[in-house]
Amino acid sequence: MSISDLIRDKEQAAQLWQMPNFDSGHSGKSYEELAEEEEQIQPLTAEELEAIQQEAYQEGFVQGENDGLAAAKEKIAQREAELNRTREELQQLFETVQQPLQRLDETLSQQVCQLAISIAERIVRADFSSGSEALLPMVREALQRLPGADQQQSTLYLNPEDVALIEHHFEPTLVRVRADATMSRGGARLESGSARIDMSIEEQIRAIAAEIFEE
Repeated sequence: MSISDLIRDKEQAAQLWQMPNFDSGHSGKSYEELAEEEEQIQPLTAEELEAIQQEAYQEGFVQGENDGLAAAKEKIAQREAELNRTREELQQLFETVQQPLQRLDETLSQQVCQLAISIAERIVRADFSSGSEALLPMVREALQRLPGADQQQSTLYLNPEDVALIEHHFEPTLVRVRADATMSRGGARLESGSARIDMSIEEQIRAIAAEIFEE
């Protein structure tokens, strides 16, 4: 068989052969028809490609922005939690330091008051131990505070060492001066009927202490 015969046989076989039908519901289009439809499908233009890329970029940007906002909110929440913890720790530290300082302040205040009372006590005792110069005016002031009738029947109690310094200043019929060994030097107690005026050193110091602690 010649070469021309072989070529002719090939052409006849190609004309008789068609692409097999793989889809039972296919319309039975020939290979040529399918190829023609494929040629009619145009490739994407540069503008279409750019539009697709821009849309994809925008979608990615929005997604990235949402992810960024979520991450920022999470960081802010974490920061606020850290600040709250730090604030609580500082508050606890302040209270821990404040309590000893408050106790120290109270202790110092008490010590200062005790010191003031001690100084006042020394001054009072030194003043009244010097003689009748301080005691006599105090007794006369106490007598003036008594009602008129009681002044005729009053009894003055003094330390035995103060009796000799004071009794000659008063008429025995008006003021009876009596020694009281329990009375501190410089102190006195005046009694008349139902009235009683305590001018002892201890009472004077208690009065000074009350004023100091009130302040």
